[in-house]
Amino acid sequence: MKGLLIKDLRLMKNMGNSLAIILLVAVGMSFYSSDMSFIVIYLAIIGTSFTSSTISYDEFDNGNAFLFSLPVSRKDYVLEKYLFAILMCGGGWLLGSVISIVAGAARSGLDPMEGMMTALVLLPVAMCLNVLLVPRYGYIGCAWAALGCYGVMMLASYVVGRRHYPIGYNVPRLMLYFVSGLVFWVVGEVIGMEAHPWTTMAMRTPLLALYVFMVLRIEGVSLRSIIPSRRH
Repeated sequence: MKGLLIKDLRLMKNMGNSLAIILLVAVGMSFYSSDMSFIVIYLAIIGTSFTSSTISYDEFDNGNAFLFSLPVSRKDYVLEKYLFAILMCGGGWLLGSVISIVAGAARSGLDPMEGMMTALVLLPVAMCLNVLLVPRYGYIGCAWAALGCYGVMMLASYVVGRRHYPIGYNVPRLMLYFVSGLVFWVVGEVIGMEAHPWTTMAMRTPLLALYVFMVLRIEGVSLRSIIPSRRH
């Protein structure tokens, strides 16, 4: 398994330009974004997504056939991919945490400790979701992991806010939006046809429009109020 891990780390070394660009994007976001938690999630998710890239490299040009001709079992291969995903997720989390803490200390109005606490909360969530979802769903698993991290942050913010900064949220209405959106998504998944993407988009777009119309009606917002008028 050690040899497999060295192989994947060397693959990452060959992708140094891509890693440098991703790091520069994260540093750039730290100067303009007030949401430092996004940087932590971004780098952790991106780091884990490289696990799928190594799997693609292994499958390229019948690489797996040669790989398993070596003294490597399928169990060793799977365990190494999980270990590699944990290392990449932890490395991305560490870089994101350092960037967010340094940016918070350098910019006035941002608390470095807040970034550190957010990073500590997100680490086990991001790591567990990525390790569970990425091997099965690939890049889509990364997207679900990111959604899960944002969901955890939302719930944590709500619980802490109720204790220290209580705001009268209309929870039943918010739950209605959430459940309705989930129902529309399930319907879209049922009617979708993977072999015909344009037909799928044509069938799903009315569902999105219907959901937006429902929210606007409940909130009492008209389209004219949100679409800027052109003045001559």
